[in-house]
Amino acid sequence: TSLVCNEADLITVRDSESAAELIEMGVKPEKITVTADSVLSLNPVTKECGQYLLQEAGVDLTKPVIGISVRPWSGDSQCFQVLAEAASNLQQSYGAQLILLPLQYSVDVKACEKLRKALVCQKDIFLLNEKYNTEEFLSIIGNFDLLIGMRLHALVFAAVMQTPLLAISYDPKVDSFVNAIGEKPIGTVEKIDRDTIVQAAVAGWQKTPLEQNKNIEILRHKAQINSDKAFALLKKVEEKR
Repeated sequence: TSLVCNEADLITVRDSESAAELIEMGVKPEKITVTADSVLSLNPVTKECGQYLLQEAGVDLTKPVIGISVRPWSGDSQCFQVLAEAASNLQQSYGAQLILLPLQYSVDVKACEKLRKALVCQKDIFLLNEKYNTEEFLSIIGNFDLLIGMRLHALVFAAVMQTPLLAISYDPKVDSFVNAIGEKPIGTVEKIDRDTIVQAAVAGWQKTPLEQNKNIEILRHKAQINSDKAFALLKKVEEKR
């Protein structure tokens, strides 16, 4: 990795932890620019498409809607059991509808089905077993009152659409993103607590995420640097020809 990266003309990474990892491998620091995940450069989309898709699935948008995006991971059974208990509590206490949203089709469908089986109440649970494009995902997530997610890009999509989010970490990249927007994961796959999820969920959808939105705008600006630097490099190469 060090050999290849040190021959590169341009290296951008989405967080400082990734930069530190490369430097530890022996990559020259001056070659690295810390930016942000390129997905954050996407613009928010209208919610109409998501409303249509959710209503087609039977969701009542006049009631609270909580989206959950999970993925398969080692030791996920205990995590899903705790998450199911918390989600069931939110259903019973607030009349929330649960939308199970597989981000990586069809791998995540099995994880969502596993979570669904662990839920106490099978009413008002909707598994969106479809292959959506990026704009559809953004629009769907934009209609959630809250997203609880493992998948990094489910969390990023929520950030783009200014949807309150709670992250369950399975990898340092999730921690890095959540920390960058001024939040903290509510737990990890290995260590997660039902009451913590419930309390964070209630607090999450009741507050206006002004500080989070401010941090996201900073990240959106950094994400644009990826393409700016890439185009500048291509222009420089073209001028030399």
